[in-house]
This record gives sequence, C-alpha cells and structure tokens, in this order.
Amino acid sequence: MYIKSLIKVLLVEDDEDDCLITQELLAEISHIKYELEWVSTSEDALEAIASNCHDVILVDFYLGKSTGLEILQVALERGCKTPIIMLTGLGDREVDNQAIQAGASDYLVKDQLTSQLLERSIRHSMERKRIEEALKESEARFRALAEREALLNRLSKQIRNSLELSVILNTAVSAIRTLLDIDRCQFIWCKNYNYNNDDLSLELVCQACEPKIQASTCFTSNDAETIALTKIVRQLNLQEGSIFNIDLNSEIWDSLAVLNFPFMLIVPVRTSGDRMGILVCERWLDLPATIAYKWDQDLTKLLMAIADQIAIAIGQAELYESTRIAKEQFDQLLLNILPKTVAEHLKNNDEVIADNFKEVEIMITYWLIGGKYR
Repeated sequence: MYIKSLIKVLLVEDDEDDCLITQELLAEISHIKYELEWVSTSEDALEAIASNCHDVILVDFYLGKSTGLEILQVALERGCKTPIIMLTGLGDREVDNQAIQAGASDYLVKDQLTSQLLERSIRHSMERKRIEEALKESEARFRALAEREALLNRLSKQIRNSLELSVILNTAVSAIRTLLDIDRCQFIWCKNYNYNNDDLSLELVCQACEPKIQASTCFTSNDAETIALTKIVRQLNLQEGSIFNIDLNSEIWDSLAVLNFPFMLIVPVRTSGDRMGILVCERWLDLPATIAYKWDQDLTKLLMAIADQIAIAIGQAELYESTRIAKEQFDQLLLNILPKTVAEHLKNNDEVIADNFKEVEIMITYWLIGGKYR
C-alpha cells in the first residue's frame, strides 16, 4: 500500500470549534503529516473541490441551508474523484446509509471521533479510491482493446474478402485513420526500395484525411512533400519491419517541419511479391501541444497486425490479377486457333467437343486436274 508523506485534507464544516477539534486530531497522528484547508459554506466547498488539489475531503452533514449530502451529490456529478468522508451526528444511521449509497467513501460519527479512527478512515478511503480508479482504468483499457480487436477482425475480413487492390487499400487507410484518431493516413508504394535507396521513388496510392486537411492532389518527385518524405524513407531501414515513430526527438525532425506536422508513424508493408509499401500515419498538432503527446502502444501494435493483414490481402489481389490476365491470354489464344464453339467446349471441360445437328447440307466439290475430275 502506498502512503503519501503529506496528505492534503479539505474540511467542509460551518462550526469553528469542530474545525479546531479535527485539526487537533490530525496533529496527533505522528507518522503522517496532514495539511488542512477549512471552508464553511457549500459554495466555497464546491469551488475548493473543483480545484482537485486535495487527497481527501471531510464533509459535515449539517451545513445550514445546504447539507453535506447535497455537496457530495453535486461533487460526484461534476466528476470528483477525491474520496469524500461524511461527518455525521450520533444516531444518524439513516443519514449514514444515504451517504454511502450516494457515493461517500466512508462516514464518521463526530462524537465518537478519535485520531486513530480518523487516520484509518482517511487511509482506507484513499486506498479504496485508488483501487477503484485503477480498476476503472483497467476495465476501460481492456474494453478499448476488445473494441480494437473487433475492429481488426472486421477490417481483416473486409480486406481479405476483396480481390480488388484499390478497395483493400482505401478500406485500410480509412479504418486506420478512424482507429488511431489521426489527421491523415496514406498508403505509398516505395519503388526500387533497397538498402542503398539510390533509385527510390514514391507513388501515392490512396489516403484518408480530416475534412479540414487538403488531400494531396499530386505526388511528384518535385513537390516539397514528396522530397521530405523520400528523405525520411531513405534514412529508415524499412527492412526491419517495425514501426518507426518520428517526433520532435527524432534526428529527422527537420523533415517533419517541412511537412508542417510534428508526429508521424511509418509502418512498412512488405508483400509476398517483395514489393515495399508504407502506411504513413500523420498527427498534426500545434507545436505547444506536441511535447506531451505520445502514440498509444497498444494501437501501434494493432497497427502492425493490420499491416500484416494488408500485405496478405495485397498478395491475394495480385495473385488474382495475374491469374485473370493469364486466363484472358489463354482465352484469346484459343480463339486464335479454334472456332469459338470448340474453344468454349474446351474451357468448360466438356467430354464431347463436336456439336450435333439435326439437319445438314453436304456439298461435294470436284477438281479438274490434268483433264480429269478428281
């Protein structure tokens, strides 16, 4: 259990004598230092709670026009995550139950309060709240992972059930932009990519971007975006097959500055035909906001899995396309050397190639050779 060396306590109490008593009780606890802030009205209490600078809150149930229960309810509605302990009078069992049901971490009877009870209630309330928040974060994380896995499965099914390369790639970049909540995602072929990168050229295939961002209409070797991106790709060893995170700390930050955005993820996509493509994920942020931004590790791992699925789908589409072209060439060859009906029989694997006709006409032709009919 983690215990802070200094615990900041907010006391909401309209009786100054009770405030002094609480202060004395906290002072009796020798192994932990407490810093007490006292407010006496519900308005001041809600303002102090909103500051979110306390470790625990002690609220008296009776506060003149308002009650501690009302303060508790409003604080929780506004998203207060600080544990709140209700202070009640002797015999207020119904009040105690209402406080716990409303979301109080604990309740203490003021007439029976000791430094030991107060310390234990504060410690347990803080620990319980810490565990609750950790569980919520864990549940949210696993829920997000489950949603992302479901998205991956849907995306995998979509791209692997399609045999059209354009459909596969457009579906992928749109899904990735939504999944990562980024500004733009592009799929780019790296032509002639090798370790030397002497003849490297880039071909933009498709992209998905925020409506506010103007999509690239050209991707030639002379435009500034292509030059900067080519420089980035030349400096990366895409053969490794891992994700490349480029940010303010990267050695090639100057290239991102040219592109006017501070974060980029590059994910290599190597197909079975040994073609090299890249998924370029771009996050456009104002510079003051870039220092604290980090890519979600779970999302980047998922992105690598998506890249693998895309590579498989591309291989399937390329195989289908090569098979289709070979079939067309075969069909044309048959038509060049055989009648159409015979060619159809051959393609259909018919056992009998000849046709059956009910009525036919026979023409007998003679040739005159050397003065004689043959």
